[in-house]
Amino acid sequence: MHSEEEMRVIRPYLERVGLLLRYYERFGEEALTVAADFYNAAGKILGSEVSKSLSMGRNSANEIAAVLNHILMPEAPGRVENIATATDDGRVICKNDAFCPVLEAIKMTGAPLDKICRHFTWPWIEGIASSVNPNIKISVVKSRTWGDDCCLHIIEIQ
Repeated sequence: MHSEEEMRVIRPYLERVGLLLRYYERFGEEALTVAADFYNAAGKILGSEVSKSLSMGRNSANEIAAVLNHILMPEAPGRVENIATATDDGRVICKNDAFCPVLEAIKMTGAPLDKICRHFTWPWIEGIASSVNPNIKISVVKSRTWGDDCCLHIIEIQ
């Protein structure tokens, strides 16, 4: 059973995941390709707007982490430590081992975990990060879709 606060965060993702699941069931893999392109573009728009509102200098790992946290932290009820952290070597470590509204929406709809994360969450995060600096490389090192204990994205500025 989810708390009221968790359900507030899950609800919009429940709609997005449910719609993507129906498109996938009807149109197959092509629907996922279109979704990945859409969510990457949506991430770029959102990331760009947040970056402007934070009035930070562009391109740095610190800004990428700040933008990701500004977007992701309100969707992690009860979480106190940042999801994204800039490292001294200019990378961003984006780690979530706690509540994830997308994961919960996937469980509720019975959607295929790997397909939804790979074509929704991953391109969305990449879009957000690339809005700050388009010269990034993002690697998914761990994923709960693979049975790992967390999702771990490494963002490197090229």
